[in-house]
Amino acid sequence: MKKILFLIFSLLFVLSFSNDFLEFFEETNLKKLKVSENPNSKTLGGFLLYWHNIDDDYTVYAGTNEDIIAFLKYDDNELSLINKLRYFEEIETNSIYEYGLELYFLDSYWSRTRDVHVVDRIFELRNIINNYYGKDLPRTELAVSNILWKSNIYGDKELAYEIMREQFEKYPNNSIIINTFSEMSFELKKTEYVEELYANYNLKDDYNENTLLYFIYAFLEKEQPEKARGISKNLLNRSTNNFNKAKVYELLGDYSDNLEEKSEYYRLSLKNRYSNGEVLGKLGLTLYEMDQDIYAEQARAFLNASVAYGYSNDEINEVLSKLRWRVILNNFLIFMLPLIIITAIGIYLIVKWERWKRDDDLGRHILDNN
Repeated sequence: MKKILFLIFSLLFVLSFSNDFLEFFEETNLKKLKVSENPNSKTLGGFLLYWHNIDDDYTVYAGTNEDIIAFLKYDDNELSLINKLRYFEEIETNSIYEYGLELYFLDSYWSRTRDVHVVDRIFELRNIINNYYGKDLPRTELAVSNILWKSNIYGDKELAYEIMREQFEKYPNNSIIINTFSEMSFELKKTEYVEELYANYNLKDDYNENTLLYFIYAFLEKEQPEKARGISKNLLNRSTNNFNKAKVYELLGDYSDNLEEKSEYYRLSLKNRYSNGEVLGKLGLTLYEMDQDIYAEQARAFLNASVAYGYSNDEINEVLSKLRWRVILNNFLIFMLPLIIITAIGIYLIVKWERWKRDDDLGRHILDNN
């Protein structure tokens, strides 16, 4: 235990050479931290990338330390690290380094477990760190907005969105802020910041498909289809994620004014993800709108599949009801009506024959009696 505490202290001692720890809270991209000219940032970037098993080459500022590497491999549990960090918070007069790392690991732990017992501490650390620097910082605000956005207990999506909006206005080049704010904007169907977000987005270095999906949606919504198609082409060429490819085609279909083009986009979406009940429903309705006679069977098949995959709405139910009655009527006309007619003719002929036979017998009887 003493050895482990000593190793943590060694890391924190390296960080304490400079009061400039601010970059850790402002630059939330660990890979950018690792190549920073600030030795503290460089150390932390390498430390955390190694801890996440993203980077195999961890070199501590002032030299490689095999003991610290061994310690990092040994301690992969956030709460274990936090408990050790709190020991140093108690003995340090200025614990901003420890507070920063504790916030980082608590944020990681909450994201993984949704443990409500650490939420108050995350909010407390956010206030401590922001007060220390006299401003709201990306790393602290991301941790809090993460809870507000995802928690069923503490959730407040509008507040989370506002926090990220303010952070984007202050730190427009922060890639994590851009991605987070874009994803929130996508879910809340907000498009007012898309031009600024897209202008600050670095497609080469910060490629994020959820962000690109938001850009596609937002530019389609703002009636800029050419820009949306350009982004779509980029994502479709690079992505190996069929779910995201399906979403691209779905969005293009949603905003197409041509029914044939719309149906083709929905078919392409389903080729990448057939189990999407909503797209099955959209394709069925589109085919029904294109031609109720020619595509009746296809429309009914896709709409039934949509319901089978758990998606339905009033329009789908209404069209399905019409199509089902149409099938019943067609079956009646094709199968039942001919049978009824043949049966009726048969009955008529039998009755006619019976009458003829009766009249014939009556005539014979009269002749015989005369």
